[in-house]
Amino acid sequence: MRLSRSLLRRRVNAPCAFRFEDQGLTSFSGLELVRLFLVRLDLPRRLRDGLHRRLPKSDYSVVGLSLLLIALLLTGGRRISHLRMLQHDPIVARFCGLQRLPTDRSMSRWLAQFDAVHVDALQQVNEQVTAEVI
Repeated sequence: MRLSRSLLRRRVNAPCAFRFEDQGLTSFSGLELVRLFLVRLDLPRRLRDGLHRRLPKSDYSVVGLSLLLIALLLTGGRRISHLRMLQHDPIVARFCGLQRLPTDRSMSRWLAQFDAVHVDALQQVNEQVTAEVI
């Protein structure tokens, strides 16, 4: 069953309030700090502008899927199947700007469509961000 895009995407306006409380947060709450850093680098806009029409199409946004791959690596995932562990984590969903994370099968189908042209587009965005930071 296909879901509408409004059910997949999420807008993040306000920053999370950091408080030290005895509450059931996930161990991935440090992703919010990384998200703030990436927003300061303007990475979501750069990904959207540089890759929107150049990467394979998906129901999910290019920015959301790209950030999900970053989140997967930052949380220790080394295989696409590790997305199952992140499936219901609200901090990871907020990091990616998605209400609902794609399954590992959806992500692997999206990655299977990549070829040299798509990798070149990713490298161009990476070069722009790296050059600006340096």
